[in-house]
Amino acid sequence: MRSVSRYFTERYFTEGEKEIYRVVMKEKLKNKKLNPKTNRIKTFKTNKYLETNIKPEDRTLSNLPRYADRKPKVTFQQWLMIDGKKRNLSYDTTSYGWAANDKCYGFSHRAIHGFYVGEIVKPGTIGNKNEYGKEIDKKYNDMSTKDGYEVADKWRKELGKNFKPYTIKTREEAEQHAIRFAKDVS
Repeated sequence: MRSVSRYFTERYFTEGEKEIYRVVMKEKLKNKKLNPKTNRIKTFKTNKYLETNIKPEDRTLSNLPRYADRKPKVTFQQWLMIDGKKRNLSYDTTSYGWAANDKCYGFSHRAIHGFYVGEIVKPGTIGNKNEYGKEIDKKYNDMSTKDGYEVADKWRKELGKNFKPYTIKTREEAEQHAIRFAKDVS
């Protein structure tokens, strides 16, 4: 069985032994052929590949290949080679995973952010453990139903003032931040 990262990007060498990488494009190559069973023209779609010399560990969202109208040529999961995982096994879609550039990305249809060891988490960063979490959300919801949203919002702002920035120290902590980020933006 092929590994997920192998499926996303293939490496091969040209005549000058320069590394070239192939990434599956969003747009498919459409070939019209005669279907022998129905004797009608049918469109068969096959993968098109984007060839690049950017190494997987050097890829970021800022160098994602785009068309002239700013639409991406490849999906960010394939470009960053994210090994997608589900937050819960019952979910249909993936929402976080480790990439080749050693960042753990949390993503949804709305947003994406990569957490890495050594990153400083500041107040207001979605996914930080002191401002977002089950206990804090529960207390906020209880306070908003009991005292109103103005009081609950004021409490949450005060909570942010007492927050001191911290550094992500381990890969597991980066993964937990990515999971919390994916939960908060989905």
